[in-house]
Amino acid sequence: MRSSRFFHVTGHFARLLHILVFSLGLSSLSTITASGETLQLSHFFIHYQVNETRVAQALAAQADSIYRAVTADVGYIPQRKIFVYLCPTPECFRQKQPADEKLPDWAVGVAYPQLNRIVLRSALTAQEKGAIKPVEIFKHEFAHVVLEQALAKRGGAPRWLSEGFSMYAAKQWTLYGQRTMAEVTLRDEFIPLTTLTTAFPADEEAARIAYAQSFSLVAFMLNSYGKAIFHKFIENLREGMDTNTALIYSAGVDLPRMELEWQAYLKKRHSWFSYLADIGLFWFLLSLVFVLIYLFKRQKAKRIQEQWEEEETESNTERTNSEEF
Repeated sequence: MRSSRFFHVTGHFARLLHILVFSLGLSSLSTITASGETLQLSHFFIHYQVNETRVAQALAAQADSIYRAVTADVGYIPQRKIFVYLCPTPECFRQKQPADEKLPDWAVGVAYPQLNRIVLRSALTAQEKGAIKPVEIFKHEFAHVVLEQALAKRGGAPRWLSEGFSMYAAKQWTLYGQRTMAEVTLRDEFIPLTTLTTAFPADEEAARIAYAQSFSLVAFMLNSYGKAIFHKFIENLREGMDTNTALIYSAGVDLPRMELEWQAYLKKRHSWFSYLADIGLFWFLLSLVFVLIYLFKRQKAKRIQEQWEEEETESNTERTNSEEF
């Protein structure tokens, strides 16, 4: 049995991504030594260092509401409490990872659904620079845990569903993501859903689109079909149905049909006008037009003023000449 790892990364593009990889198995686990303090909550054990008390308490204050929201969206409740490790340093983060193959240095969060474990960076060092949001990362990783545990018997969720739902649960939708979907929609350059089932593209630009599409599609499913149908869809997947059949028996449409409905919705929502307005280009161009009109009118008024002055000069000259005669 393989142990899935879902990890959160940092960086300009990477802040939006939570990449799914697989470890070799439970036999490669290393021993986790107990240290620091532990908060025992209704659904979580939060392990932290003493100097991270404030972060742990902030997470604990929201943990139950996050638990209720995510499990309600999936329609599944984990059978055991989840162990959450907060790590203020890269060394701590590496130590709490149970697999022999460690994550990249730029990762800041990882979920091990089969192990009931989440490991989070709670801060970045001065050398690493920047800031992270432990609660947001926790929401994302916990969503991975719930969804993957719900679908463990079938080998986990389709990639687009896993990443899209985790982003949806963590509310990781930014103006950057909106612009990405607007660009994809206006150019009609959607990545086919069938290619996002098992893996995402390695190319950074294509991966950015894949994550944005996944979020948008899951949000469309929940908002358009409703939670009851989404729950039935997950339940059908749990029972062993393939993704297409599970969707037909829950929503009455197959994957290609849902994909077309989602794309049609986006095409109604996005237009070149709204896109230009969203990126500020429309208002810049509109302002530029007003400036050009102002300059044109100013230049025209200047020419008229000069013409009047020339006519007045000619008139004065004629008057002077007539007086001399």
